[in-house]
Amino acid sequence: MVRAGDLIGAVTGPLRRGTCLLALLAGPAAGQAAGDHLQLCPAGPDAACAANQAEFRAAVPLAYRGDYQAQRNVAFCLQDGCGGGIRRNPALACAWRQVILGSGSNRVDGSDESNARLACAGLDAAQSEIARAQAARIRRGIARVGR
Repeated sequence: MVRAGDLIGAVTGPLRRGTCLLALLAGPAAGQAAGDHLQLCPAGPDAACAANQAEFRAAVPLAYRGDYQAQRNVAFCLQDGCGGGIRRNPALACAWRQVILGSGSNRVDGSDESNARLACAGLDAAQSEIARAQAARIRRGIARVGR
């Protein structure tokens, strides 16, 4: 099965970008499971890295239930890597930041706007389109879970 994270990492040229975008839009929900984003901790077994991975695993389902802080934590880890235990995915981080801004939560503030600008600023046009598509899929996933 093709996952959005695999597509973004595999994009190397304009033709592939278009093909990957089409595959993403036709593929499964962009959210994937938390485990899809874990990677080996950089310095071998590391308690802090393992703890970050456990927190990320716990945050993803909460984020899909609309939990504001969990959404922020997921976006941060996808952007930052959370100590190396989470595979960075700039487009998906940007997508989560867009979801947060459009969530309607009364907790959204100026820091969320700044975080979204920062997360999305380095994306090229193809990655930005992927982020928009992923944000739409995440929103639909949240709506399904919230029912």
